[in-house]
Amino acid sequence: MIFDDLVREHQAMVFSLALRFIEDRAAAEESVQDVFVQLHRHLAQMQSAEYVVFWLRRVVASCSCASLIGEARRRRRYREVPLVPEPGRAEVGLRPDRGSLAA
Repeated sequence: MIFDDLVREHQAMVFSLALRFIEDRAAAEESVQDVFVQLHRHLAQMQSAEYVVFWLRRVVASCSCASLIGEARRRRRYREVPLVPEPGRAEVGLRPDRGSLAA
């Protein structure tokens, strides 16, 4: 149960770093989960307690940056495009001379 002990010992530190990077609680929680999945995969490579802390900080920074980059790409891809009225066609309820609501 060494993995469980590492998670309990370091989850607060990992979450606080992820939250500081990402500034979104839900995204930070996902990032933390990714960090601990990677820790589980690389558990055999952990040489000492100090190395675990160093490794976790490096991986949480990497996962958090990846999360921010992915979110920025999604926002760019799906940003709202403003609707532009067709030329020569007035919007319903708008005064054509000023673009304001008709009285």
